Amino acid sequence: MLKDLKEIERSTLATICARPVDHNLFEWHANLLAPKRSLYYGCMLHLQMIFTSRYPHVPLKVRLITPISHKHMFYRYICLDMLEIHHSQKPYYSWSSSYTVLFILMQLQLFLYDKTYIKVLEKYFITQNSICNALNIKCTCGHNASKNP
Repeated sequence: MLKDLKEIERSTLATICARPVDHNLFEWHANLLAPKRSLYYGCMLHLQMIFTSRYPHVPLKVRLITPISHKHMFYRYICLDMLEIHHSQKPYYSWSSSYTVLFILMQLQLFLYDKTYIKVLEKYFITQNSICNALNIKCTCGHNASKNP
């Protein structure tokens, strides 16, 4: 996980930020800013990531802290094949130990802001004056829209 942290710290992506909470490498919080090409540019989603001691051999659990409704959200957990262990022989169908935290967050950013699933999100964001102000999203952990939470 230290390797993942270093990769994120070196990243030049201004739309993704992630850090361990209180120096606990097994719990991280992350912010995903909607990319410029997105209808929701400026909106921030805040995530909690829980790792086990078996990471990267088993997937982490991802919980969305920002309250949204999404077709693949169940009790704030994201249901996505890449975050599950499957015993299928199909390539690229499930979790891979080669995934890094940055790769996962980039995929989640694309997935959560994807136009295919955005219809449900529109209701939430439209009621929030159509634009979310990323600087106002704060978690009880203290993380906010800052690149260095």
